[in-house]
Amino acid sequence: MQLNLDLIDIASYEAEFEATSLTRAAPVGVSFEAAVSGVAAIRAAVQHVATQARMTTLKENADVVQAVEWVSTLDSKTSNQCRTLDKRRFKLTEGPRPPIHINCRSTVVAVTRFSKLFAEGATRASVGDDGPQQVRADLSYYDWLEQQPAAFQDKAIGRDVRQAVSRRRLEH
Repeated sequence: MQLNLDLIDIASYEAEFEATSLTRAAPVGVSFEAAVSGVAAIRAAVQHVATQARMTTLKENADVVQAVEWVSTLDSKTSNQCRTLDKRRFKLTEGPRPPIHINCRSTVVAVTRFSKLFAEGATRASVGDDGPQQVRADLSYYDWLEQQPAAFQDKAIGRDVRQAVSRRRLEH
């Protein structure tokens, strides 16, 4: 099955290369925005194929894989949908699968009986107010966001939402 995943990686690379080439070589009269939306559609299609391949592999290993966990990008550009799904677990045959929107950068990872063991000391990438850094892998998007300054939170979710969340937390 490793061969299939390697082929998906190659296909992803080729699609990225083609998308970049498409943007640079857009015909006269095709706006940059139209070329970029084409690139976004190509990325979504590649991500869909990669997710389908990943899920096929995981389902074929259902004796080891117990569930999947949604992993979203930790930065200020993450969509509301993906922020909410981050760290949620779903049965192999249930739940949403990325991409759930154009420019979706989320993925799902396998949860096995060994996941807890491998999670000890694990980190994940983030781009917060202090720039790129590694943070604890067990942090959800909102746990991570709480550690960011208010100005960064405002940029990520909006001032009104941040204030409403803060008020709700104080009430409970």
